[in-house]
Amino acid sequence: PPCHKRFTAPSSFLPICHRRTPRLSFYIVSLIRQTFSVKQIAELTDVAAQTVYHLLDTIHAPPPDHLPRSLSIDEFKG
Repeated sequence: PPCHKRFTAPSSFLPICHRRTPRLSFYIVSLIRQTFSVKQIAELTDVAAQTVYHLLDTIHAPPPDHLPRSLSIDEFKG
């Protein structure tokens, strides 16, 4: 019968209770900064799109120093 106990194998390159290395996280963030879609990044790195979204939420961009005087939004329907 199963004992319902779990253990985590010690690893020098992976934080405790994590399944993604910091190196992979930095690589995903570098792809986010380029012109890749979330789906493309997920396929390139073999992770779920939700993982990419979680990393996207951790990126903090500083507000711009100067905003334009006017803002225009164009809608495209197709």
